Amino acid sequence: MHKLKTFFNRLFKEISAKSKPNFWQAKVSAILLVIMACGPGPADYNEFLSYFMPEASNAPPVDARYHYTPAHLYVQDYDDTLYDNQTINALAWADYTKGKLSVKTVSNYFYWNKTEGQKRDNALANALKTNTEASTYLKFADAIDQANMPIENEWEIPQKDSLKMLAFLDSAQRIYPKIKDSFIKERYAFQAVKLAEIVKNHKKAVELYEKLVLPLPQKTFISQWAKSRYAGALLLSNQKVQAFYHFAQVFDQCPSRRKEADASIRAWGVGYQEKALEYCKNNTEKAAVYALGAIQPSVEGLPLLEKIIEESPQNALAELIMAREINKNELFYFKQNRSEVYSSEADFEAKSEAQASTYFEKLGAFAEKCGQNSTLKNQAFWQTTGAYIAFTLNDLDKAQVLLEKAKVLPNNNKMLQEQIAMQDILLSAEKSTNITPTLELKAIDFFEKFGKSNSFRKINGVAKVSQLLVAKYLETSEAKPKSSESGWLASCSKAKEANIEGSPIVFAKAKAFLINSLASYQQVDGYAYSYISQHNQYATEDSTTSATIQAVIDYYEQKSPSDFDTRLFKVLKINPNYLYTLLGRRALDEHQYQTAQKAFAKVQAFDNEGFIDNLDQNPFFVKPENGQNKGSVMTPLDFAQKMVVLEQEAQKGDANAWYLLGCGAYNSGYDGNAWILRRRERSTTETSFEYQEQSQLAKLDRDYYTSTKAKTYLEKSLQLSKNEELSAKVVYMLAVIERQEYSLLFAKNYPSYDTENFKDKEDAYFQRMADVKAEKFSTYFKMLKTKSAKTNYNALVLRECSTYKNFIDTQNEDRD
Repeated sequence: MHKLKTFFNRLFKEISAKSKPNFWQAKVSAILLVIMACGPGPADYNEFLSYFMPEASNAPPVDARYHYTPAHLYVQDYDDTLYDNQTINALAWADYTKGKLSVKTVSNYFYWNKTEGQKRDNALANALKTNTEASTYLKFADAIDQANMPIENEWEIPQKDSLKMLAFLDSAQRIYPKIKDSFIKERYAFQAVKLAEIVKNHKKAVELYEKLVLPLPQKTFISQWAKSRYAGALLLSNQKVQAFYHFAQVFDQCPSRRKEADASIRAWGVGYQEKALEYCKNNTEKAAVYALGAIQPSVEGLPLLEKIIEESPQNALAELIMAREINKNELFYFKQNRSEVYSSEADFEAKSEAQASTYFEKLGAFAEKCGQNSTLKNQAFWQTTGAYIAFTLNDLDKAQVLLEKAKVLPNNNKMLQEQIAMQDILLSAEKSTNITPTLELKAIDFFEKFGKSNSFRKINGVAKVSQLLVAKYLETSEAKPKSSESGWLASCSKAKEANIEGSPIVFAKAKAFLINSLASYQQVDGYAYSYISQHNQYATEDSTTSATIQAVIDYYEQKSPSDFDTRLFKVLKINPNYLYTLLGRRALDEHQYQTAQKAFAKVQAFDNEGFIDNLDQNPFFVKPENGQNKGSVMTPLDFAQKMVVLEQEAQKGDANAWYLLGCGAYNSGYDGNAWILRRRERSTTETSFEYQEQSQLAKLDRDYYTSTKAKTYLEKSLQLSKNEELSAKVVYMLAVIERQEYSLLFAKNYPSYDTENFKDKEDAYFQRMADVKAEKFSTYFKMLKTKSAKTNYNALVLRECSTYKNFIDTQNEDRD
């Protein structure tokens, strides 16, 4: 996945440098390819580490497109239910009929959908038949639409009759002076400006707006639509400053063209134009210029936000811009890998961690100042932002004071209420020196409400709270973990366990394991979402000791669980089948077969853990046929019981029992036919140098991959065996494990793709490892060829194992 991300990041840089506006479509397509190829991955590719929800601002939902995203050229198609240009136009025409027609009826005249088989409702045209000016205009607008059909999909060819467009432009100019109805006159003026833009006569569009639209005594949103076209014409005439001014006014005054105004500035890379302030007639217009500038992706917004509050304290976007600045700064303050958030280097100027910290200090001071500004209505928002920044900067006392103020202030914004709740638990978990029942109950409230969210920021909060609580359940230290502990819990090992008030200390590890589980993507129903801050619970289970799982079982089976205990089990959907199956698997992974047998004996059914689909061969069968019935399928309990019996027989000196123990231990490992006995999932890329990073390959030292215990059993069998056929089977199995060891060594030391002269290093590596294989990893194939050469099993291997045959042929060539 890392290599794919690296490739696409380089691609994005080249696209950014070479392409024209709207290159974001190519970028989005590439990102989607990454996501599809690399699952599970983030549910939202705009995801980054953030704990502040921009929805906490008072901006309406439609303005969510201006929430910060590192992939800033991607514009989500939010439903414009508040600022729908179709709705506002249909409403205007419905009012024009003096209530005779509904908005829906009018909408079905202008915006009917032919592709979905919808029939046009001609009630509007019929109602205005006697109104000559209106009726003529409707026919005129229809004719324009027919001659200028916009594309709905990228692969379609636009249909535009340029000659007709020019004729329509002449008609609009000719008809306009004759119209007396102000409603219709404004629309002819708009059509004239629009038509000039369609035929790319930008100078004419500017002229017509100033000649036809500006003189109108009464202006509605239609004039703003014309102004949007006018600003576009100015922009394309290289009058960027004036264009920015007009786009800013459209952005501020015309919600139904807000998206288009901002998109035009972004698409052409105009950026903030400070000189646009010279055209402003009042403070409101200045605030609009500041606001449009502040939401541009490459702009540091705080200085502009300060100006907005100074000029127009009630500006609707002030809070949203504050949220944007917090989110933008989080990207650098939390030292995130930009490739992980799919961000091109051209997005904005990077900040160092120190610079981001300084900027947070400035934002925090501004938030506190706004919190004391009586002209700002939503004091709860500003106190909350101040508290959040203080928390982020680790000034926990200030964060507490500001958050307590925010809690008691009037607040009708549900998302702001949730932001306060998330900050409250984050602050409590950070400040608490130990675990208390109060903290546990506050935490479980939070997990119940936020744990299955589709908001990556809420999930980031869940993961952070989980991390903080786990650290308190198991205080970390620099001391090395006890030999009995490994995996994820090893990092939490300590000489002294955390003090847990009102709860037996013995349950500390159990609670830590369960709280850690809450931050896994498996906790979301149906795995619908997966975020970078979440982890794979299966991987956690696979590196946990059976002793820890036994502690979880003891915790689950306690006679008097607290309210927190009961709710925790409910959130996690814990049940005995899951716990004892997991205990059995962990015990098998540690080759504690009696423990596994006892655990599996308590499992009521093995039908929901993948056993039926994946445990379809005899775990003691080895190809080529080793004397075991391949189709002798058994349950996990059957397998554990047989391993217990074999272990007892082996201790009596039975060489065949040692051999079958080796087969069972090998087959329950990664390369075996019964891997499902020890794991819940398996990927063919786990041991592949092509798909795993070096840090991930460190896990390959585990017995599940190396078959170390199986090798010990087999070596004991070979030592005791007096039967040549059995010895041949043992030697072959040892050769299989030897090749397994070589493959793991090859993957773990493969040269990094990021190194210079990679191809030369790769060629040298292949040659070196070929020598290593011949010298150190061919011992048992050689033994099979020599000491077991005359056995029937050797002949069977030679016939059915191409690897062994190639080895023999190579050996013969060397001898010749």
